[in-house]
Amino acid sequence: MRAPMIPVNKLSTSDIDEHWHKCADEARSVADDMKDEISKQMMLQIADDYEHLAKRAAHREPGGRLIG
Repeated sequence: MRAPMIPVNKLSTSDIDEHWHKCADEARSVADDMKDEISKQMMLQIADDYEHLAKRAAHREPGGRLIG
């Protein structure tokens, strides 16, 4: 059984990128178990999208503004 997820808006700014990296890892793990190639590719795209969110979160200031 999975541990309950903490809502993203309740995480500290420094933990948000880690949250999205974990989501990406989980999506890749799910994709590894998929037999249908189209579904697998869709899940891998979701993992890539989570990684993109992680990178954006890592470039945010504590107040939430995007740096650069």
